[in-house]
This record gives sequence, structure tokens and C-alpha cells, in this order.
Amino acid sequence: MALIQQFSKVFRVARQYRVDILLLILMLIIGYGLCRSYHNSLDEPIHYSGPYTMALLGPAVFFAAGQGLGVHAPDSIPGLKEFITLKTSEFDISKIPDNVQTVPVQTPFELTNIYYLYTVGWFWRLFGVSLRSLSIFAAVWCALSAGAFYALLRNGLNKGFSFVGVLLIISSPAFLHSTLMFRDFAKTPITLLILCLLLRLILSKHSNLRIVVIAIALGVLTGLGMGFRQDIILCVPWAAALLLFAPNRDRKHVWKTRVLSILLFFLLFVPLAKPAFTGGALEGNQASVHGFFQGLTDEVEERLDFGGASYNFLVWSDSGLYGQANAYARRMNNTDSFENPHAAVYKRAHEDPNAPFMINPGLFYTGATYANTQWQLLRKALFIFPADIITRAWQSTISFYSVPFKMFRNVALIQEQYPTWLKGNYYFHHLVTRLLSYVGLIAMLILLCSVAAFRFKDALLLTGMLLCFTGALSINFELRLTPYLFFVPYLGVLFCLERSFGWFCKKQIHKSSVSEDTSDKKNDTLHVFDLLPMVKISVFLCLILIIALVPLVILQLWQSRQTLALTEQLQSMPLEAVPTEVSHHDGCVLIAPDRDMLGFDEAEQNLPPGETAWFYGAVVFDTRGRDLPITLEYDPERVFNDFTQPITIWGVEDKKQGRVTLFFPVYETTTLYTASLFESYLETVYLPSWQEKIKPDLPFEAQPLWKRSRFLGISLPESCRDSFQGFYRLTDLDALSLLIFVQVPEDRSFFRDHKMGPWERWQRGYSGEARLCAD
Repeated sequence: MALIQQFSKVFRVARQYRVDILLLILMLIIGYGLCRSYHNSLDEPIHYSGPYTMALLGPAVFFAAGQGLGVHAPDSIPGLKEFITLKTSEFDISKIPDNVQTVPVQTPFELTNIYYLYTVGWFWRLFGVSLRSLSIFAAVWCALSAGAFYALLRNGLNKGFSFVGVLLIISSPAFLHSTLMFRDFAKTPITLLILCLLLRLILSKHSNLRIVVIAIALGVLTGLGMGFRQDIILCVPWAAALLLFAPNRDRKHVWKTRVLSILLFFLLFVPLAKPAFTGGALEGNQASVHGFFQGLTDEVEERLDFGGASYNFLVWSDSGLYGQANAYARRMNNTDSFENPHAAVYKRAHEDPNAPFMINPGLFYTGATYANTQWQLLRKALFIFPADIITRAWQSTISFYSVPFKMFRNVALIQEQYPTWLKGNYYFHHLVTRLLSYVGLIAMLILLCSVAAFRFKDALLLTGMLLCFTGALSINFELRLTPYLFFVPYLGVLFCLERSFGWFCKKQIHKSSVSEDTSDKKNDTLHVFDLLPMVKISVFLCLILIIALVPLVILQLWQSRQTLALTEQLQSMPLEAVPTEVSHHDGCVLIAPDRDMLGFDEAEQNLPPGETAWFYGAVVFDTRGRDLPITLEYDPERVFNDFTQPITIWGVEDKKQGRVTLFFPVYETTTLYTASLFESYLETVYLPSWQEKIKPDLPFEAQPLWKRSRFLGISLPESCRDSFQGFYRLTDLDALSLLIFVQVPEDRSFFRDHKMGPWERWQRGYSGEARLCAD
């Protein structure tokens, strides 16, 4: 009888939500169909998924063959390497002998992606090991994402607008293109489901049982999500906090329920996430700190429209960041090895037959010593530039709304392959995403103010979550990592449209119901304006401003003092002149230093791989009020270690010569252990821009593309030649720990002590092109 009652209850709930269920099913079907259609419209969709996509999936092939998630002499399996290198589109698992003993995955990259490998392995076991099955996996994940998007939008929109919103998101070529990046996209439906549960904890009161069920679901989803992408960790503190203070409608055993839910959450999360934690710990969690310094590069901050300071960090380059850490460690008399004995490239270098395919040959020297050194440098960067980190997070929350539009740059070059219907869809969404980039932030602010008017605490929690997730993107503002947040700008705009439409309809109904009787008109009273919601909105906005401005003002004062001390320290250091040789090419002047004096030629002959030759130099320019576009030139044929970096020397109008000294580091290094390892890597991945540089008439050991970086000098336009006043190096650097690019004007009042968004640069007159020195 009790069972019948339970079924009856479920049936009543299903009837109540039957329209939502039907729309959800429809979304799943549309999501799957759109993704498959998009993949089929491209000639080689796998080529857009990243160079190491297939190299990572070796263990999944063995799992699909029923041998467990591991590897066994992958190079000896007939046809496996051809499949991984995309020479064939499918692999016959019968070629793997039944009696092989696979070694469970033990390398960091595979452990941190373990559930992704399991998932792909299951799809290959069900549908066959092929590129087509990989596309099916992406389509299923796209369908699940569509369903999760619908569930999220229903928290603020009605059924119709939610349906339209999901259609707009999943039909966008920017979103569909992100499904090709299988590893990065794999976290999307999981993260969306986690966000759904977190929103329900904020917006609704729940029974004790439901809170416990939500805790179990969150523990499972976050634990599994860690095995797809480790940025899922951002959800963990929010889940714990919301479970601890979740509104409870039962009003009995409230704290017992909260404690139980927290315990269940962590009891599920920790063991499920353990493989990912283990993989990261094997190399000192270097990936996170490595990503932090990648996020400081000009390339990343350009996506945020953030910059304009008198200092820069290294160009985006894995081996360049390694050189920075290696040079610092040796300066600090740390002679420990940087080798990473757990990486696949290390195992292959030491001829381990069961080593998986290489993901990145540059991981040979990214062991615990590298991680510890980078963590030291990170702390020093935070000590000197804390305001930049906070400002960049706020800039990320603003720039985020233009992400769907910016992602169109990734598909602009391939839209010629689209069929007619998809080309029309491309141009339509180009307009939609451009609109979102203009009004998305304002619309979301209106939404949050609307919530604050009647549910103040919920508005604060929602704002905190929004700022946390969009601000965290600033750590490394990679567009490919953002699809799970695509719903945010759409939700804001659709919320405003829905409320405007509802208000208009009510206004029309009210007009039609007004009686023509004048006596009725006299009795018709005006609606009394309620001040309380406006007060709540005002308090809400003031709180946001206080939270934004107070820490920034304090940290900016601190940063100004630190950067001033840095410039004083640099100006007080002795400089040694370096002879230079000037050459002309393509309208530019190349100023090359004496390599013998710097010791670079000797280092190239004698230094072993993994050790860095470096120096900290200074170049003096008379800007005369002009911005000087210069470039630190490295040998472009050494593609794996090319650290070429453009920098703009900000012009100084000090009624003199506008003298500026650029202090800069130079690193000549390589993270490639041997040429044969890099040759093997190029045979495993799809990197035509590198593979085309191989010269057929040279043995690979003599090829330049794998050799250590080589500094050529500094180039600037011919029209700026008279600005150059001298090339120097600093010889006594014991007191200087962080070697970055710093422009020190002779008149230090022109020093730009913090990075800025576009509005502040415009306000200060830093964004004009008229002062640029060029031909």
C-alpha cells in the first residue's frame, strides 16, 4: 500500500511538471542533433580539439577492450599508434591480446583526468573505438548540457523563455565549437548540474531528507567532476557553505541535518576526488601555479582588455616559465633536480615500455622542485602586485559577458565549411552575441537588483557566486574553459525581456478593464509606491561598491609603495654596458648584444637540458613623448622555445627627452630532454604548423625547432632608431628576487604603478594611437 502511495505521489509530481519534462526531453534531442550536425559539417572535426587530445586517450582504448584503465606497451599494439596519430579513424580492439597485463594509470595527467578517460572508454566499449564514437560522446554531453541549461534557466524564467534561452545557447556556433574540445568540454554538464543544486539551496527551503539527498548528489558530482577538470574545486566551498546554512522548512533536527549533510558531502567527495588529488600531488600541483603565471601574460590580459602598466610578465610559453623558475632556483643556491619522474615523457625517456603516449614533452622538468619554486615566485608577485590580482578579477566579471562574442574568432576561419543553414545561424548568432556583449552586464545587474528588492539575502548569495565563478576565470582567462557559464548573459537579458513583456501585458489588461463610468474612475486610486524595495536595492548596490572599492583602495596604496620601492631599487643598481651590433631588415632595426660577453654561446654548448642561461638587462630609450613598439626577438625557427615578446614603451612627456629604461629578463633554456623525444612527440600529435618546419635534408638532431631558445636582440621601427640610447646588463642582483619587465621613467611621476581596464585607460588618455612611433 505504501509503495502504491509513493507511485501515486511520483505520478502527481510528473503531471504537475509534464510540460517541463517534455521540454527537457526535447532539449536533449535538439542538443544531440545540433552537435552531431555541427561535427559532420566540418572536414576534420578532431583537428580542432587540441594537439594532445588523442595522446591522452591511450588508456581509454585498453579499457574499451576490457583490459582495465591502464597501458601495456602501447607502441607494440598493431594499429594503436596509427589511430592515436589520426592516420586512421578507428581501431580494432581485437588487436590487443587477451592475455595482456595492463599497468594502471600512474602518471599525473592521466590521474587528473581519470573519469574523463573512463567515460570515453565506456563510449568506445559501447560504440567501437573510433573518432565517430568520440563525436557521439560529445553530442551526448552536449545534450546533457542542454538539459542542465534548461534546469538553470527555470530558476529565473518561465517555460517559454527558458526554452528559447537554451535554444539560443546550444545553437550558437561558439558553443557548438567548444564541444570539439573534448577534454575541456567534458566538465560542462557536471558543472551545470552542480550549479543547479547550489541555486536550489539558495532559492528554496527544503526538508531534512531533501537536504541530505542534495548533499549526496553534490558529493558525487564534485568528486567525479574533479576527474574531468580540477577547476571544479571552486564549487566545493560553496557547496559546503550552502549545506551548512541551507534554509530548512522542517524546523526539526536542523543542525543535525546540516552536520550530517556536510559529512556525507565530504565522505563522497574526498574518495571520488582522490585520484585527481594524487595526480596533482605527484608533481607538487605545478599545473595551478603554472596556469597563474600564464594568466599574467599579455596575451591573456589582452582578452580581458586589461593592461597599460609600466611592467609586464613573460610571454605565454611553457618553457619560458620553466626558465624563469630554474634561473630563480639557481640564484637562490637551490641545486635540486627539476625532473618530473612521474610524467609520461620521463618514463619514455627511461625506456619504460608501459609508459603512456606523451601529452607534452616539456613536462620532463616540471617536478616538485619546479612547483615549489613557482609557488615562491607567486607569493612574491602577490606581495608586490596584490591590487592587480583583485582588479583583474573584477575586470573578468565585466569582460565575461563578451566571451560568447569573442569565441566567434575561433570559428570565423572555418565558417566557410558550414552548410547554408549553419552559415545563416552563424550570422544570426554573431549579432546576438554582439548584443550580449553590450547589454549582458547591465541586464544581469537588473536581475540581481530585482532579487534584492524582495529577497535580499538570496541576492547577496547569488551575487557572491556570480562574482566568484566569473572572477576566478581571471586566473587564466581561457575562452575554451567558459562554456558552462554561457547561460549567465542570456539569463540576464531574457529575464529583462520576460519582465518587460509581462508588465506590458498586465498594462494592456488593466486598460481594457477600466470602466467608462466616471464614478468608477474617481474610486480608482493610484498604486502607492513602495519604498522598501528601493531601499533594499540601494543598500545592495552600496554593499557591492564597498566590497569592490575598499579592498582595492587599500591594496592599491600598498602596491604603489611596493612598485615605487622596486623602481628605486632598479635605478640604484650598477649597469654594465654591453656592445651591440645593429642590422636592418623589413623596415625594422635589430639591436643585437654581444653573446660572448653575456656567456650565451658557451652556455649553449655546455649547459645540459633543463638548465637555463640568463641575464637581466636594461635598454635606455629617449621616447620624446612617443610610445615605442619594440620586440624582444628570439630565434623563430626554434618553435618549441620561441619567447619572442612585443612590448610598448610608454612615451613620457617630461619637457626633456622622455628617457625610459626598460629592465628585462632573457632566458635561453629548453625543457626537452632529447631530440628523439620531441621527434616521437611530433609523430604522435597533430601540429602541422610545427611539423611543416622539419627540414627533410637534415637529421632531426640538427633541426632547430627543438633546440634551446636563442635571444637575437631587440627590434624597433626604423623611424624610432634615434630613440635607442644604450644596452646594459645588471651585474649585482642579490637584492632583487622577481625579474620582470619594468619600464622606469627618469621622471618617476610617469611610472604607471597598476594595470587598468579600458575605461581608466581612456580617462587617463592612455588608449590613443596618435603617440605611437611607427613608419
